[in-house]
Amino acid sequence: MVVKVGVYENSPKIYVDQHHKVAGFWPELIEYIAAREHWKIQYVTGTWSHDLELLDRGAIDIMPDVAFTEQRSKRFVFSDAPVLLSWTRVYVDRDDHSIKSITDLQGKKVAVLKDSVNVDGPGGLRELVHQFHLQTTIVEMPDYKKVFEAIENHSVDAGITNRNYGNRNARLYAVKKTPIIFQPIEMRFAFPKHGQHTPLLVRRINAEMAELLNDSDSIYYQLLGKYFEAKIAIQKVQSVPAWAKTLLKALLAALIFAVALILVSRWQIRRRTLALRQNEQRLKEQIRKLEQTEEKLRKLSSAVEFSGGSIMITDRDGTIEYVNPAFTKISGYDASDAIGKTPRILKSGEQDQAFYEQMWNTIMEGNIWHGKVIDKRKDGTLFPAMLTIAPIRDANGVITHFVGTHTDI
Repeated sequence: MVVKVGVYENSPKIYVDQHHKVAGFWPELIEYIAAREHWKIQYVTGTWSHDLELLDRGAIDIMPDVAFTEQRSKRFVFSDAPVLLSWTRVYVDRDDHSIKSITDLQGKKVAVLKDSVNVDGPGGLRELVHQFHLQTTIVEMPDYKKVFEAIENHSVDAGITNRNYGNRNARLYAVKKTPIIFQPIEMRFAFPKHGQHTPLLVRRINAEMAELLNDSDSIYYQLLGKYFEAKIAIQKVQSVPAWAKTLLKALLAALIFAVALILVSRWQIRRRTLALRQNEQRLKEQIRKLEQTEEKLRKLSSAVEFSGGSIMITDRDGTIEYVNPAFTKISGYDASDAIGKTPRILKSGEQDQAFYEQMWNTIMEGNIWHGKVIDKRKDGTLFPAMLTIAPIRDANGVITHFVGTHTDI
């Protein structure tokens, strides 16, 4: 059976990646269920509003990531259990300090996703504006990308997105989150009211989701960990040689282990009696090897510090934590200038937003990105460089940092 599924841009929940493949939390979940049920998935791409119209007409069989409301339940059929919980957040320009509460939207222009529940649904923006008697202009956009672009180019004062899209994509634009959060809501599968396949699809998806939700090791929980908060939700970093991952893991793990073991060993030597003295030679040999490990780590650390290639390390949110002297030489930014900032300080404007989105999706999927960029030094001059960005994972496989090298060409 062929099942038509609506697709719109709402990364990381559902989107079309740089290889023109439908990706994200919802597609992987749907494809897993389809494989078990022997369905063939046919994706239909469009805007959010257009996809809802297709669902209403029965031109598609499933629309994922639809907020459940009583009003919408009269229009569509919904799956029984919520798949995700979401809420809405207000975003503003990075330099804006005037919007901190809902009443600060008085007289402001706010960009929204057209026909989205966070605008027109219960507890949505229109309802809040009415309750607080605000004169706020609502500007409808075809997707959340346009919402952030409108904030960045100052055609609106603020914008709203769901929390997953904002958490994943806000750092790609000159925007920041505000403390204004509203409308917690359930996200479910939606089906056409009178669709030919609706009874079968609802019954089987309900059964599959009940099984997945009851198994803490199921693909459902794995996908939550992959796409959302670490283990249950860029950053750009200039890249590194192949040994970078080994170096970072060694510096963060092996050094701590080595020092701790040395201290414990020495304490034991002082505290133990004759029985430990019989093992003294063995302990000394262990200490000697650990000290050799420390020396190797110091050498690796020096190699990074004095490398001729620019090296930058950021945390998961793109905040710079370390740059080596070569970075300063190439970019003109001292460590004190760069640490605490994001790699946007190097942005020249020569690459468009699609370029950075492709870069971001690549590294967030756990892959290494490599390519040529035009960056800007502190003094404003442009320079070409070869950039490589690599994700760094912890012992559980969760991405915690990004590291990279930046070679002036």
